Amino acid sequence: MKQNSKGFTVIEMLAVLAIMGVLLAMSLTAYQNSRGQLALQRSANEIAQSIRRASEMAMSAKEIGGMIPTGGYGIYFDKNANPQQIIIFADCGTVPNHLYDASGLTCGTFDEKVEEINLEKNIKIQSIFYASSLNVVNIVFQAPSPKVFINNDSPPTGLATITLFYGDDITKTKTIQVNEVGLIDVY
Repeated sequence: MKQNSKGFTVIEMLAVLAIMGVLLAMSLTAYQNSRGQLALQRSANEIAQSIRRASEMAMSAKEIGGMIPTGGYGIYFDKNANPQQIIIFADCGTVPNHLYDASGLTCGTFDEKVEEINLEKNIKIQSIFYASSLNVVNIVFQAPSPKVFINNDSPPTGLATITLFYGDDITKTKTIQVNEVGLIDVY
């Protein structure tokens, strides 16, 4: 006599649960990795967009504090002071030096901070390099040409390179490069 049973044995149920657990662990790991890569990509694009915005403000002769900054507009990176922040500024000095002078005063005598941009959580600047300068870079655009200054060099003598990383994993990086004519490359 043949017995017809419907259902699962305990061993079959445990095997199915084990397989589901392995698949869930793999998908959570992949999700965490892709989340970090997406945050890096968004931050790199935000930096590229901020550099372009500084260029556009210079080209459109945007007024700040009732005057057009003589030195143009720029973006300032300082890995040591704040590796999670960048600053868009107006180079307002009576003699423009194309460097951010962190006075924070109104336009006319000193540079004026236009905007502070904070990078996403867990995103930090890993390295900054331009010529022989490490950890600090100023990229300034001055109308009407536009003339590009990198750390007060015009024409710049190479690429300004800013590398970001995610969390504690320095292998997950995105790099932003700005060349002597202000073209931006993100890779």
